[in-house]
Amino acid sequence: MLCSSVAGFCTRTTTAPFDVLKIQRQIGIPEARYGMRHAAVVMLREQGPRAFFKGNYTAALKMGPYSAVQFAIFQNLKPIFSDINGRLTPGKAALSGGFAGLCAAAATHPMDVLKTRRIVQPVDMKLSAYGMNTVDSLKKIYTEEGFLALYRGLSITLLGSIPFTAATFGTYEFLKGMYQRPNILLSTEETILQGTIASAVALLTTFPFDVVRRKMEAKSHVLPNRGGVDIEFRNAIHCFKKIIIINGLSGLYRGLVPALLRVIPYNSIMFLGYEACKRGFIFFNGYTDAPLQNEPRWAVDQSFEQEEMDDVDYYSMDTVFEVFDELPEDESETDE
Repeated sequence: MLCSSVAGFCTRTTTAPFDVLKIQRQIGIPEARYGMRHAAVVMLREQGPRAFFKGNYTAALKMGPYSAVQFAIFQNLKPIFSDINGRLTPGKAALSGGFAGLCAAAATHPMDVLKTRRIVQPVDMKLSAYGMNTVDSLKKIYTEEGFLALYRGLSITLLGSIPFTAATFGTYEFLKGMYQRPNILLSTEETILQGTIASAVALLTTFPFDVVRRKMEAKSHVLPNRGGVDIEFRNAIHCFKKIIIINGLSGLYRGLVPALLRVIPYNSIMFLGYEACKRGFIFFNGYTDAPLQNEPRWAVDQSFEQEEMDDVDYYSMDTVFEVFDELPEDESETDE
């Protein structure tokens, strides 16, 4: 879980500019209504490079509790759905993981609302409606707009996660069948390509849900220009209708370009970051000779638990030879 969090933080920070541009396009703030390039130029000129990382601090804080809730729910569901050998079928694994993701999304949704609103606010904290303190910012939303404002857009988030999970899992299984060999035998490039294609298909399938979600999260009667949202609506269904009426079907896919541009580096950095972190811990615990290699340390049983590793000194070749010297001689040789 720690490796996933570290990899997620690195990925999130590296690809933050694409996410900022995507969300601004989805919400429809004035400077983002004329395309991604125009939005990037205006934001850079008026707010500087830091503007491309708005909301990243909040998103990073969200990752810890999100992963913790998801991991806890999944571990509690695993004994229920697993077979007598403790293994999950692909379908049950997807069901368990999907439900765990829903619970994690619901638990951390207020942080997502705050992230969205910070992205449409000025990067200067003196001009922004929300300060650096996350707790105070959440309290401000609660005080000014009520408890339900913290969960605005949650229903469409949960609804959209169903086809997202189905599209991701279906595409992944289809691609796995095409390779006709176990995932462990796939190269790094093939693994990244597999994840990238699955993510892109899922993104295309569920993007309209994400557009509506972002508009609902950003909408506020106390912020200037209704939080930057370009249309008036009452609920999620009404939002869908108004987008189509005012902006056409293409309005449901505003922000898709930066979202797709983010997919390739996101999956690549996530995979490589996770692997680098995992190998670092394996080296730190004494199983390999270098932090970024897969070759096991000589004479180290890779099945040892960490407690067993602590009891054995494998750091000197002399120790290994001393063990062999202390072994009793073969009985047949002794008789002769």
